[in-house]
Amino acid sequence: MRIVTGWVEFEEQEQACWETLLERKLGAITPTLLRELGESRVRELVDEGYLMWAKMAAQQVSDILNSLLQ
Repeated sequence: MRIVTGWVEFEEQEQACWETLLERKLGAITPTLLRELGESRVRELVDEGYLMWAKMAAQQVSDILNSLLQ
């Protein structure tokens, strides 16, 4: 994933992974909104008791921060 002029550009199958995680289709999206949606989904997964899924989702969310730093 890369951030280009304030928008997320997904690489290869990343968009499909995010859409599966968030259970919604994604169009053009800012990294801030993607992070907020991801953090919300992590909380939902924790609340539902899916701790392993929450951990994997949290890793995806942290990848957004790494992309912002590049």
